[in-house]
Amino acid sequence: MVKELQTLIEQDKVLFGMRECIKHGKKLAGAYVPADGRAEIIDELEKMGIDVNKFELTKKEVTEKLALGFMCEVFGVKK
Repeated sequence: MVKELQTLIEQDKVLFGMRECIKHGKKLAGAYVPADGRAEIIDELEKMGIDVNKFELTKKEVTEKLALGFMCEVFGVKK
């Protein structure tokens, strides 16, 4: 799943963070949430009608694998 997300990031089809996902919710096809993501976040995304895919990795592990300079709890995927 991380490889798939990396490809989407390179294609500029990913929004980082819950605020951006809420702001652009109608433009999202789905979202990825790390294993240690908060249940409230998952519930909020599902209420908005966004398909949520959960990583088996933690936020820290996802950050390391994607070589990001920040931790992110939600990765929104644009349509």
